[in-house]
Amino acid sequence: MFARRFSTLDVGDAYRIIQKYFLRSAATICPKQFQGRMSVVCHARTRWAGRILQSAVKDRLASLALLFFWRLFAPAMPTLTEPPSSLSSSSTWAECVQQLSRRLMAAQRPIRSAEALAWDSQTEHEFLAAGGQVLPRLDREYYRSRRLPFDPSRKQEELQDLERDTQRLLGADSPAGRILTRICRELVCEVRLLVYRGTTTFSQISQRLYGSSLSTQTEAWLQVLDELERSFPVNVRMHEPRWTAKEAAEVLRHRLAWLHPACNSAVQVVDSLDAHCDTNNLRLDRDRKFSALDVRFYESYYGWAQFATPYNGDRQFVCSFLAVPSASAAGTQEALARLTAFAAGAMTAERVQPLRQTIAAIRMAEAGANFCEVFDYFRSDGGDERVCYRKAQRVFAGSLPAGCGPLTKELRAAAALYQLRNAFRSEGPMELLPLLFAGVTALEDLPYLRQLSDEGWLSPPQFLPPLDLYSDIGTTPPDDLLPN
Repeated sequence: MFARRFSTLDVGDAYRIIQKYFLRSAATICPKQFQGRMSVVCHARTRWAGRILQSAVKDRLASLALLFFWRLFAPAMPTLTEPPSSLSSSSTWAECVQQLSRRLMAAQRPIRSAEALAWDSQTEHEFLAAGGQVLPRLDREYYRSRRLPFDPSRKQEELQDLERDTQRLLGADSPAGRILTRICRELVCEVRLLVYRGTTTFSQISQRLYGSSLSTQTEAWLQVLDELERSFPVNVRMHEPRWTAKEAAEVLRHRLAWLHPACNSAVQVVDSLDAHCDTNNLRLDRDRKFSALDVRFYESYYGWAQFATPYNGDRQFVCSFLAVPSASAAGTQEALARLTAFAAGAMTAERVQPLRQTIAAIRMAEAGANFCEVFDYFRSDGGDERVCYRKAQRVFAGSLPAGCGPLTKELRAAAALYQLRNAFRSEGPMELLPLLFAGVTALEDLPYLRQLSDEGWLSPPQFLPPLDLYSDIGTTPPDDLLPN
């Protein structure tokens, strides 16, 4: 009877039924087995929904099987969301979203803002050799000589065409369409930012894209940092440097291996001044000693958040556009990583202070301060000159040392931290985190993510940090996290 009644279900229908009717129960009963089975359902090319049930029984998911039957044959079963009428009969809504997502990922791939905005090592060497008293020799021609790996005009046209196709095929008010449209527009703005490097227009575009420190909300952002700083746990034993970079890397590989096997090669020991991370790698300075608190921070901040969200986005079956980074998402992801580290008890005042200093430095630059003045501000705390230079360089990346204003990108993290803190207070982290960890998400898209989840289009994140940590933020990690 099951096969006769549901033999016409395709994988999209089966997936939505699984998602919509027993997602929460399944995740509660056996989350690991459920996530693994969902992965099989997402990628299988079967037209028999019955096979999903058989697979569940083979995995001893009897509870899920019973719930599946009950939901399928319940008389008040709601109707699944239908594809928009603008789609042709030969194309499903899910296939359309997947196609648009692939186009978006291909269009975004060559846009590498960090590389295009950074200054070269020769500029750093000359500035420090002059004692930090002479402005770096950069002008508009410096950026023109560093050609972009794409044609800016064609790239903007490509993204604008994608935006029009998204609204035509998905509708201007559909949740997936709204997110795709936002990403396209932000990428267009990012391309324009790269085009106007070394001009006064650069900082104006940056303010529209990332915000301004002259905003009336800046004080509210700083108040959130004050609240977090007052709540930091104090554990002297956790601050004692005990591990070499090689030992710390081995511990991190072991702790993150269960996230995905690639973490084994993602944690690297290199000859550099600072630890550094991107979505693919975490690099530890070979000459440093690391405490248990350092390792806990890297595990929670980088592993649980910075690695996990792109990992989850890559594994979205339908909403694969959640693997694409954007300006809004970058701020949310940074704030999410900071709160995750805070929840894990791994944040300290020393880790919050740089963000506070950066806000003050951007405010100085927006008020007319040049690179040397911002560098002196960072150096006034007695920090290493190379570290101070790199902090100041991030403020002026893509701009000129004087007269053109700053890059305000770092403000996104402070704004998102404020918004995320308020969202946690109003709705609770347990409701928000499964949505925010579904991919490289932006907090402003939360209503659309919730709608996609309710309709069964959003896959649950394959990795979530321990949610119980968020119910008691600020507690000191237990002693079993300390090295022997």
